[in-house]
Amino acid sequence: MARYIASHSSEGSEVRPAGCWEAQLRKGFLEMAILASLWTNRQYGLEIIRTLDSKPGLALAEGTLYLILNRLKHDALVASEWVAAGTGHPRKYY
Repeated sequence: MARYIASHSSEGSEVRPAGCWEAQLRKGFLEMAILASLWTNRQYGLEIIRTLDSKPGLALAEGTLYLILNRLKHDALVASEWVAAGTGHPRKYY
């Protein structure tokens, strides 16, 4: 059985699936977890994923990470720079 929640605004009421707010909560939580992982030092994408994977319940896909990082960058909450690696391709540090 699907769960629904009522949302009230100045334009009236709407009914949305309950999972909608859960998805928004997770999105915000992941943004905060990513920012927290970058608090003390810069990291590149794979390092961020490894940091989050080491914490219970914070595993996320690469695609999800980069979508969130791009949103954070757009909102001027993180900056990035390409850094040449001694071996292999340059890495984008946040």
